[in-house]
Amino acid sequence: MRYLIYCVDVPTPTKCDSMGEAINAACKLIRSGTVVLQIKGTDGFVMERGDIAFECLRRTEDGR
Repeated sequence: MRYLIYCVDVPTPTKCDSMGEAINAACKLIRSGTVVLQIKGTDGFVMERGDIAFECLRRTEDGR
């Protein structure tokens, strides 16, 4: 299954092989200052900007 991360200033989406990998990569991008808009999966999965930010915050608070 393929997941794509869409960002504001990056013309080509970042590709990941799993949802966990995509969320980790999105969190890394956010920490570096990139605005992540959405994660889309080939199975119809969509994670919007606010949900991604919340998950990154949750993972930071959990020590991940």
